[in-house]
Amino acid sequence: MLSKTPLFDAAVKPILTALSPGQEMSCPLSGKTWPLSEEEIAWCHFFHVPPSKVEPETRLNYLGGFNTGFAFFWKTDDLTGKPILAAIHPDSPFKVISDAAWHAADHRLFGQEPDFFRSVFDQIWELETAVPFEASRNVNVDDASVAIACVNTSESYMACASLVKRSFYTYTMVIGEDDMDVANGERVSRSFFVGGSRDIADSAYIFDSNACFHSTFLFDCWNCESCFGATNKRNKKYLWFNEPLSQGEWEHRRKKVDLSDAGVLSACLSRFYELWRKEGIWPEAFSTGNEDGEGERLVQCVRCHESYWQMRSKDCFRVRLGLENDHVAYGSGNAWLSNSYMSTGGASGSDCKFCVASAKTRSSEYCINCLDCEYCFGCVSLKSKRYCVLNKQYNEETYWPLVDRLKTKMLQEEMYGEFFPAKFSISGFPFSMGELYFGYSDEDLRRFGVPVFDPTRGQVLAPTAKHEPLDPSVIPERLEEAQSFVGVPLRDAELGRNFSVTPAEYALRKQERWPFPRQHFISRLTNLIRHSNSPLREETKCASCGSSVLTYKNFVFPERRVFCRACYLSSLEKNG
Repeated sequence: MLSKTPLFDAAVKPILTALSPGQEMSCPLSGKTWPLSEEEIAWCHFFHVPPSKVEPETRLNYLGGFNTGFAFFWKTDDLTGKPILAAIHPDSPFKVISDAAWHAADHRLFGQEPDFFRSVFDQIWELETAVPFEASRNVNVDDASVAIACVNTSESYMACASLVKRSFYTYTMVIGEDDMDVANGERVSRSFFVGGSRDIADSAYIFDSNACFHSTFLFDCWNCESCFGATNKRNKKYLWFNEPLSQGEWEHRRKKVDLSDAGVLSACLSRFYELWRKEGIWPEAFSTGNEDGEGERLVQCVRCHESYWQMRSKDCFRVRLGLENDHVAYGSGNAWLSNSYMSTGGASGSDCKFCVASAKTRSSEYCINCLDCEYCFGCVSLKSKRYCVLNKQYNEETYWPLVDRLKTKMLQEEMYGEFFPAKFSISGFPFSMGELYFGYSDEDLRRFGVPVFDPTRGQVLAPTAKHEPLDPSVIPERLEEAQSFVGVPLRDAELGRNFSVTPAEYALRKQERWPFPRQHFISRLTNLIRHSNSPLREETKCASCGSSVLTYKNFVFPERRVFCRACYLSSLEKNG
């Protein structure tokens, strides 16, 4: 079959041919040197791309800055001039309009002829700052919800990257109902403060657990029911801080504990964390049901290597946070993606490279926020289009020579094979997935070239605050006594942002006996997410046998007992 990009193919061939395992690369962002591996080279050949100069972990951390975090702001609608809730900071140069207006528009009107004497990134930047984005980027979300980047969501408040019903404050939650403060979960119902867990119901303060019901304060528990304080247990009932009780005694103790009282909750949490630190055992990786896989949080994956939080994916390399991906390398926050390289926030697409937040898009490169597009290059916010370059429409015969020249130009300028500059991030690095999962230092932001915006601008209480915010320390401990603070602006001093509790939220807290919050929801969700291991790999020693193990950094528990897989399974057999 004749090549459609002969100039590019001829230019990249000697680069790929010259690659050899162990070849030393120098990272311009981190200053680190790193050797090319055989697997890295194989993926470069597979996708027909030169190797990136950016060191792998730095590259993945960088890509995380292009994924939507828990970011809600009031921003001016570019069409109406009125405030609209958006996932984009009010001081960002990117324009927003309502989702309905975005879907009705044809953004080929912003198309421009390629200029072969200018940087391709500069030309895409001009498009990105001219073409409006949809404010929420939701799919099938009802008008009763306040949601960002959600799918099939209804009657929910502050839901982000989730599929939920009647829930409050969720992030990357797949199939949840009547929940509050949940993240990185699947099939969670009527539960509170649940992180990194699946198949949970009628429970609270559940971490890294599966198939547990009517329980509170669990870490790494499976198939447990009616437990209050447990670590590393399997198929248990009526545990009380790892102590087995009779059903009657357990129920008697449980009735006396009202966790909606902040003082009672604080005492119970202190005891649970003490138990967790003393008796909790961490496996080198929380991965299950995989074949030839290496990484953290791989579930039912096949041949996924050096990856993080992938579910039912196969043949992936260095990917983070994904669902049912196939042949993806250097991906971040993707779902149902196949044959894609160095792309973020994509869904249900294939054969894409260097794309951001593009869904149902195929055979496209360097595109941003495109929907149901095919054969597009350097396009922004297009919908259901084919054969476009820089948002300008072409026929197939004209399209390919243009793409061939642009790719060759970028390759010669050593731009092809690298991701967009940091300023292209729609959400902004400080409000991104990367910030939630591990956080960027000031030095990271500087060396990445990240524009920094005031996080207090556009706070989600109302377009204008009616009252001066109060310090949460004045809130009574008992939930019923805190009712007068519903709807009142409160100040999270550490985060530097305001928050409030809605009447509907308070009603659910009262019904389920969940406590009145003392922190902003971003602080709470960030804390919850960081109870689970981060994507950052680190070496340690097995606390049981002393062998070297590769594990993943935990920000809440920097000092913990990590067991190699064999010792961990042996411990479960003996004590679990």
